[in-house]
Amino acid sequence: MSRVDAPRRAALQILREVRSNGAYANISATSVLAEFGLFGKDAAFTTELAFGTLRLQGWYDLVLGACISRDWNDVQHDLKDILRMGAHQILGMRVPDHAAVDTSCELARDAGDPGGATGRARYEPPVLRTVDAHASDFTM
Repeated sequence: MSRVDAPRRAALQILREVRSNGAYANISATSVLAEFGLFGKDAAFTTELAFGTLRLQGWYDLVLGACISRDWNDVQHDLKDILRMGAHQILGMRVPDHAAVDTSCELARDAGDPGGATGRARYEPPVLRTVDAHASDFTM
């Protein structure tokens, strides 16, 4: 059982469907929110997290690319989605930085093959802490 809350898992699912299947975010969100049984504040949080991440994806790619030591193009797609969501929570929402980092690590653990999950989860915190530490440098 995942330790990550349903709204964040649902937002990641929306990002995956948009990236992998070319889905429209608003249409995907309708089915994903229903699948996860989200409504009210949880649905609003999910929608803002997914749509905000997609809306500012290009900006977050630049920010994250500046915060990692390897080429952004070499980062796995799922990890990119999770890092973008973490960056959006830190830079674009009122989510405490420790919550954004912790839930991003948990999402990374849950995502993909079990053998690589621990490495992904260890990769996340330094990147998102760098984003947080330099948040004032990343104003648009």
